[in-house]
Amino acid sequence: MELLKDVFKAESKSTWDVLNRGFGFYIPPYQRQYDWDREHIERLFEDIGHGLMQLLVKEKKNSITFIGTLIVINDMLPETIAPNISRSDLPNNILSVIDGQQRLTTILLINIGLHDEITRRENNLKNKNEPDFEWLYDEIIDVVANLQETFEEDKRRSRGEKIYQWQPRMIRAYDDSWSCSEQEARYKSPIAAFIHGYSKRIHDGNESIMNKPYTADGYVSKENVLWKNYENIQNLLKKVSGGNEDLEIPFLEDIARNEQFQKAILKEKFPTNVSDILSAEGNDDFKELIRLVLFANFLMHKVGVTVVSAPGAYAFDMFESLNTTGEPLTVFETFRPKVIESEKLDKYESSDSRTYEVHTLI
Repeated sequence: MELLKDVFKAESKSTWDVLNRGFGFYIPPYQRQYDWDREHIERLFEDIGHGLMQLLVKEKKNSITFIGTLIVINDMLPETIAPNISRSDLPNNILSVIDGQQRLTTILLINIGLHDEITRRENNLKNKNEPDFEWLYDEIIDVVANLQETFEEDKRRSRGEKIYQWQPRMIRAYDDSWSCSEQEARYKSPIAAFIHGYSKRIHDGNESIMNKPYTADGYVSKENVLWKNYENIQNLLKKVSGGNEDLEIPFLEDIARNEQFQKAILKEKFPTNVSDILSAEGNDDFKELIRLVLFANFLMHKVGVTVVSAPGAYAFDMFESLNTTGEPLTVFETFRPKVIESEKLDKYESSDSRTYEVHTLI
């Protein structure tokens, strides 16, 4: 008899561990669209800010921020990740997201926003060649590389064509297809198109583009909820960089005096000259950048989720069970998974049921 512990596995992971190299996240066709609102995003920022504040407390040097559970299915079967063209172009591990899509998508958007803000501010910094700034640039190089790895998969060792060697960390069934080939790759869902568009930007090599905020022009409609949420994230990150009192973010003077905080975030204490800069007037560009670097490191390494995984055979049962306890499904949303399960995932897109669904939605 199969034991429950042999079916379901649970691990606590940082967002960095979750969004790491070799993993691709696949949103099944029976999942709702991304629809988090501003309130959800602001609450997530508040949770992260509160976690940062806790690290200043002597008794909480190992403080983390827990943001919930991610339930995924480990399954590489072609019918699970349909459509796909070339097996060799796929991520090494594909996880179908049964629960946690909203949080995971938002984390990806925040990481892109942080990558954009930090890179652009560093490019535009006027006094970047001063010796006191050398330490900060080393930290920026590390955090930018780590952020980039969370939202795109580097497949340059595979056959590939330019930008298509960098694949979005998340795609959606039927709208998207991972591939290193321009003819076979398809990124039409808002999240995959958004990530793919940003990847094009950072690998383009055009410095004038990188010195301007990301606008996703041509990739995601400005009316789409994902784009509106990214604009909210951009505004919140500006508040983070400026130390805005609307957010619960530690004062830099307190951070400069607190070695426990410094070591918890960066694994080492600040150089004396850096602490002096943080405690004195002026150097606003430096201070804004270091706030973003600290925020990014906390988000990647001190914000955690519980990842529950199971074999593919349990996907529909788990989805149905979870959605009886959360926000009620519409009649259409209730029966759609059952239809897909009956038609089989790899055959559903070309079925009469899918044709009927498209005409009904129109």
